[in-house]
Amino acid sequence: MLFEIIRAGHRSSLDALADVEPEGGGEGGATAHLRTLVRRFVAWHARHHVVARVCQYELSALSPAHYAEIRELRRQSTATFQDAVVRGVAERSFVDVDVHRVVRAMLSLGVDLVRWYRADGADTPEQLGEFYADLAVGMVTT
Repeated sequence: MLFEIIRAGHRSSLDALADVEPEGGGEGGATAHLRTLVRRFVAWHARHHVVARVCQYELSALSPAHYAEIRELRRQSTATFQDAVVRGVAERSFVDVDVHRVVRAMLSLGVDLVRWYRADGADTPEQLGEFYADLAVGMVTT
C-alpha cells in the first residue's frame, strides 16, 4: 500500500512537468521554461502536501525493488530540471552554474515545503510557485 501511494505521488508530480515544453529560442525562452517547471513543481507539492510528505519521508520503508522504481521516477524529475538549466546555460540565458547543485537546491525548495505547508496558510500553491520560480531564476542569473 505504501509503495502504491509513493508511486502514484511521484507519477503525479512528474505528470505536472510532462507537458512543459521548452519554448522557442529567443529572449526569455529558457527562463520562461524554468519558471514554468518550478511553478508547477512547487504548486503540485503544496496542493498535495500530505501525499508528498509521505512520498519524501517514507522512502526508507520500501523494499529495494520498489525503491529502485521510485528512484527512476525521481531521476526523471531531476533530469527535466537539469535539461532546462543546461539549455539556459548553453544559450547564455543563465550564468555558468554547477547544474547538479543548483537543480538539487531548486528541487529541495519544492520538496521541503511539504513539512510546513498548510492549505489554510497565507500563501496559495500558485503564489508559492511564483515566489519559488523567482528564487530559481535568481539562482541561475546572478
